[in-house]
Amino acid sequence: MKLQIYVLLSLFLTTLVFCSGKTLDYDELISVIAKNTETIRKLEDKLNGHEMLHVVHNKAIIEQREQISILKNTIKSQRKTLNGHGNQLADIQNKCRQFKRADGDTSTSSNSSDPAFYVYLEAPETNPKSNMVVKFDTPITNIGGAYSIEKGLFTVPKKGVYVFSWTIVSSDRGVIFTQIVVNSEPIGSMITHAEQSYDFHTTTTVAVKELNQGDVVFIRTNPHSRALGYINSGVHFRSSFSGWSLK
Repeated sequence: MKLQIYVLLSLFLTTLVFCSGKTLDYDELISVIAKNTETIRKLEDKLNGHEMLHVVHNKAIIEQREQISILKNTIKSQRKTLNGHGNQLADIQNKCRQFKRADGDTSTSSNSSDPAFYVYLEAPETNPKSNMVVKFDTPITNIGGAYSIEKGLFTVPKKGVYVFSWTIVSSDRGVIFTQIVVNSEPIGSMITHAEQSYDFHTTTTVAVKELNQGDVVFIRTNPHSRALGYINSGVHFRSSFSGWSLK
């Protein structure tokens, strides 16, 4: 289309020259038109080359973005696999401890006069409903056997002053409200807040209280606050509960 316009313009200029009374050699005119036509063709080829280069660059950008997206998905998949392997390893270690106890190893369950326990969640609690007892199911230390992993309860074996500590890891963008409860009375509360963060968040709280034999101590989600996200726990971070008596 551009070529036709330039040819018509050349013919128009030639007509003007003819009408003005000046003589113009026909062969010279044809030569000028041919040169102009060739110049126009080269300019159009150059323009088309620039347009093709622009298209190639855009295509390269799109391909790079797709590769970045694939790499991000691969990293997520590898993280899940790593957590899965970590949980499998922790499960094997837990079974080994159970076999040792069955063999008569009393290192984690003895009749010591000073009870103590440390337990953690083996895997995330993905649906933490309100007023739910958090059952820390993997014991590392349970001297005296006063903590029940089936119920998530510590039953005080003797009167005394006890120290308790619990740690909660929230999911990214999660908010978890927990309480430590003696029988039915909350004696401490904690919030683990990561609502404004795209990462996990960890908080720990300590409580000290004089207790009577038979009192029951446990960690529960707050009955008056709804949790967001879930309680996280894995090989690289543990939600846990521990307690011991003061001499």
